[in-house]
Amino acid sequence: MKPLRNEIDELSRMYLERYHGEEYEQLQTLLSKQARRYKIAYGGEENHYYEKKVDDLYSRLGNAILREMKIMDHQEKEKADEIVYSPGKPSAARTSHPKTDYNAARQLRSAFYWLKRSMDTTLEHYRNELDYEKLQEAIHDDLSTNFEI
Repeated sequence: MKPLRNEIDELSRMYLERYHGEEYEQLQTLLSKQARRYKIAYGGEENHYYEKKVDDLYSRLGNAILREMKIMDHQEKEKADEIVYSPGKPSAARTSHPKTDYNAARQLRSAFYWLKRSMDTTLEHYRNELDYEKLQEAIHDDLSTNFEI
């Protein structure tokens, strides 16, 4: 899968830009602020927090893409097994039928729908995790200020 990683990351980037551009910019700003806070909290050491979180997001989106591609491939194989081949008819005649073209277009739209839905869900889970971390940190900060003498 490593040879395809750049292409999958590019798909993820294009998806984020097209469907979640403003949210992605906000996420980058939030991660940059958090990285600076961690750098200050841990004595100025380089921590790569930002890069790790962005890599994690791209990994999750890439996994969503691969998962949907696997499902599509499985469905295509099932449909290929169901095709009844007629002896004596050339294969080109079977594939150029308007209904076949319509079904292929419908399947492609369906695949894009499920891919987008899967990536939206993955992105939502990722956002929820970041919100949870932020809330935990706020609780920790609040508790530490309440117990100072």
